[in-house]
Order: sequence, then C-alpha cells, then structure tokens
Amino acid sequence: MSQIVELIIDFLLLIPGAFFRWLLTGFTRSWKAILDDDPLLNSLFGSLLILMIWIIFKILKT
Repeated sequence: MSQIVELIIDFLLLIPGAFFRWLLTGFTRSWKAILDDDPLLNSLFGSLLILMIWIIFKILKT
C-alpha cells in the first residue's frame, strides 16, 4: 500500500515539480539531477504548480 502512495506522490508532485524547477533554472542542470536533488523541494514546487493551474482554470471558468 505504501508503494502505491509513493508512486502517486512521485507522479503527481515530484516529477512536475522537478520539471518546473528545471524550467526556472534555465536548463543549466540536467533534469535527472534536479529530480534526485531534494524530494521535499520538488514536491513543494509540484504543489505550487498544481495550485497555479487550478487557479488559472478557476479564473478562466468565471
């Protein structure tokens, strides 16, 4: 069960967060290095990215 939760967290937060950080760094480091760097920071950026997308869709819907 914990492996399923870990896969969901990886897929929903860490990977998009690492991609967002990779874009913000201007592609100076490899995406794999950023993904392996700090899981907490990647999940924070992933959460922020999901929140920003949700807010944009909420604004566009009204």
